[in-house]
Amino acid sequence: MANIHTCSDYDYNRRQLLKLAGKGVVLGAAGLSLPNLLFMREAAGVNLDPNLQLFDGFMQLFMTGGPSIGQDVADYKDPADNPTTSFNPINLGVNDVYNQPVMVTDAIQNIAAKVMGDAAVSMSIVRSMRHNSNNHGNGQAMNTAWWEGGMLNQMPSIAPTMAYYMQGQGIGIPAVLVNGNNGNDANNARGNVRIPTALTVTVGGNQNNNPVVEALGLPQGVDGARYTRRKAMLDKMNAKFLSANPDGMARAYEKATKDAFDITMKGDAAQAFDLAGKTLLPAGNNGIAQWATLAQNLLLAGVPYISMGIGGNDAHGNTPNVITNNWQNNIDTFLPVMLENLKNSGKRYLIQICEIGRASCRERV
Repeated sequence: MANIHTCSDYDYNRRQLLKLAGKGVVLGAAGLSLPNLLFMREAAGVNLDPNLQLFDGFMQLFMTGGPSIGQDVADYKDPADNPTTSFNPINLGVNDVYNQPVMVTDAIQNIAAKVMGDAAVSMSIVRSMRHNSNNHGNGQAMNTAWWEGGMLNQMPSIAPTMAYYMQGQGIGIPAVLVNGNNGNDANNARGNVRIPTALTVTVGGNQNNNPVVEALGLPQGVDGARYTRRKAMLDKMNAKFLSANPDGMARAYEKATKDAFDITMKGDAAQAFDLAGKTLLPAGNNGIAQWATLAQNLLLAGVPYISMGIGGNDAHGNTPNVITNNWQNNIDTFLPVMLENLKNSGKRYLIQICEIGRASCRERV
């Protein structure tokens, strides 16, 4: 039996959905630590139920623009209501809140089979998520942020927010944006808010090792003992400056130096970013295969938050081909394998698939 949840409340807006999803970003590995409680109260605007089963990682997968993916992908409608569809229905074997069968299309037949055949994998279909802008760019910015209206240009988007509240978790890197089509301002701290942004990385084409790997590892020709001596020398030079400048910015710089030293000495962050010799997830092209594999490996390594974009759904009359490419050839190909690998880790993960444009965040797997 499929484990399906549907939301058909047409009063849902972008922020209300983020509040629901926010429960998933309080990570089980960290328990009810103070930073996570602050995140729930300040960023998501909800109080955490201490009995809530928590997630260990959260990935948002974005696509800009969009045809009616609710009809063509994850909420099949009768062809009489959707004459442009070229996809066939799959009945998931459960009914929605109106006692109507929940159906998806064969554009995501592998995801459907995974959900129906694996009790550890559940899917939630959000039918009515929206924002209030008829401008693509503004709509994208809203859906990569916790805010809208006048606050949108003053407060940070989701990735920097996650980078701030999830500091110190996992391998020491709290948030990563795998650079694809992530939407406008997906990693924008905005305004005068002094918070870190997510680590942005780029992979694709024939590039195997990400350049971040070199930055996160020990310098060439320097072993751990020599690196430790270098850090000791730096600490001595910084000590005098810190004693004369006991302000927050100086302390933040000192903390950043220590964090960088710890991350490079441990080496697990560099290993997580290194795709050399690793089996890539299946996908329609090598670039997306590398993006998806990197996102998966970072989740497994303990990075709390991943943002990933794979392209646009803005079909402009070419809906069947766009849906086939983005969903059937890519998402429906790599995601079931990723879900299996994440499940086998013994941890719990939330993956939110969002279409950013006039309509948004239609599916959550």
